[in-house]
Amino acid sequence: MRREVPDKLACDFQQYYGCWDYASFPPAVAAALAGGLPEESRCIRHLAGGVPDTRLLLQAAILDQLRALSYYFFGDADHEPESVVDRLMGKQRQREADTLSFETPEAFEAARANIIQNQKKEVSENG
Repeated sequence: MRREVPDKLACDFQQYYGCWDYASFPPAVAAALAGGLPEESRCIRHLAGGVPDTRLLLQAAILDQLRALSYYFFGDADHEPESVVDRLMGKQRQREADTLSFETPEAFEAARANIIQNQKKEVSENG
């Protein structure tokens, strides 16, 4: 971590251990202290690929559920709230243009049959 993210390591050592100069520690001591950093520390989040800590994800999930309840009971039907958890995890919201909806089961079955027929046609042409 000293080579990869020295600034984050310095911040974590200052925040969690009150140490301004982590380089003054023997390497074995610094490694032991770095190994004891909590999940929400900058270095551990970096090693985990930037994934937020569990506590933050849990809070975001609670917020998502509250926003969903508020939306379903009082919200605007055209503007469903975006998931905070998805945003924290770096997932993009699926665009509504990519989503198909149907008024009746018959309309769904007709569209499904059309898609299957087109796929069979493509396979036979490329065969």
